[in-house]
Amino acid sequence: MVLLWKRSKSNNTNNLLDIKSNRINISLFNAGEKTSKLMRIFRSLKYTINDDFLVTYGDDLANVNLKKLVKKYYLLNRKKALVTIYKKNSQYGHLIVSKKGLVKKFIEKPPHQFPINIGFYVFPKKIIEKFTKYNYELEDKLLPLLTKFKLLEKLIKYCAIWTAPITTTLIGRI
Repeated sequence: MVLLWKRSKSNNTNNLLDIKSNRINISLFNAGEKTSKLMRIFRSLKYTINDDFLVTYGDDLANVNLKKLVKKYYLLNRKKALVTIYKKNSQYGHLIVSKKGLVKKFIEKPPHQFPINIGFYVFPKKIIEKFTKYNYELEDKLLPLLTKFKLLEKLIKYCAIWTAPITTTLIGRI
């Protein structure tokens, strides 16, 4: 899913912060069953109304603060991609076991060592146009490449909940 917003010409800010002043326009199109995520994003560029856009996988649930996300993006002068991350605890208890098989320590649902990518991004159109010609996939090629060139910034935990992917069981509980 690609979300678009219109930037104000008068003060070079975005109108996403003032929802009342915008009409939301969502376009659906068939990018093809075997199309990579990055190619879907690239094909959606013809529907963008400016050079910045939000991307999400659309199969997860999070209360990401879009105002803070866009504000951080503008603080980066709209030259880098922005990824949201979440510091998640393991869903399992962990054990530290000796060579003899004795449990030395039990840790109930410790935090993961590294935060996880929760799939909410802000991209400048130029980045997508530049790297799509190489037929990269989003997570295993593009994001590591943006990291290498210092073009990817994190947005730490601007959400209180996150779960993925959304299933019919989960939707029934909401």
